[in-house]
Amino acid sequence: MQYLFIILKLILFFISNLGIWEFFRRKSGINIFFIPALSVSWQITVLFCAGILNCLLLAVMGMFCAGIILAIYYLCTDFKNVIHTYWNAGYVFLAVTTCLVLIACKGQIFIDYDCFSHWSLVVKNMLLTDRFPSFEDALVVFQEYPLGSASFIYYVSKILGGSESIQMFAQGFMMLTFILPIFKLLKRYVVVGSIYLLLFSNYLFCYNISITALSVDSLLPLQGMAMLFFIYSECLHLSNRENTLGGGICFMGNPIFVRVYSN
Repeated sequence: MQYLFIILKLILFFISNLGIWEFFRRKSGINIFFIPALSVSWQITVLFCAGILNCLLLAVMGMFCAGIILAIYYLCTDFKNVIHTYWNAGYVFLAVTTCLVLIACKGQIFIDYDCFSHWSLVVKNMLLTDRFPSFEDALVVFQEYPLGSASFIYYVSKILGGSESIQMFAQGFMMLTFILPIFKLLKRYVVVGSIYLLLFSNYLFCYNISITALSVDSLLPLQGMAMLFFIYSECLHLSNRENTLGGGICFMGNPIFVRVYSN
């Protein structure tokens, strides 16, 4: 019965994510393989601001419920288009690797020293108090660290449960969303590229920082490279006809262009 309840919460979590993904896809017009990374980054930003304003729990409930409402709306009004959009090699890869991360994290506990000195400690403190650590929390020593990944782990843990394996899964899911944009480059060699990315993901989860740790040494470089790839791919393009370096994306249906004229 307990496992069925966890599975139900997982389904609701991914339905909520689907609603947020579809909202960003329709309003921004960016490539679909960037959507999960953009969603995670947006959620972290909202949660970080909510943490500063001391309303973390409200932000979690608001985003989670909003995602579910959006998902129901889009699935009811445009079901075939939604399913067709995400039925591709990239999102199959994301689904498979997410399941593998869940299996790998199941029943695991933290053994890394850094988790006990900060990373896991600060998340557990947030789960107990529903706020960012303050001067009152003497156990949290490194309070100058910005709580980015910790905010998203708190969000996932509030929905799925606060166990250590769920916290590991939350970080693993973030890393997978930052790997997904590479699928934009895989056109003719999707199968070979998918196998390579599967092996590459396994390497990232085993080398240097284990999947059972919450240190951000692997997470932050992945997020940074995803951001640079997004800027290069979605915001800039070379126009030979106008001899300009220009680019733009659409947000909320309105194009936003930036152009730099060259000689």
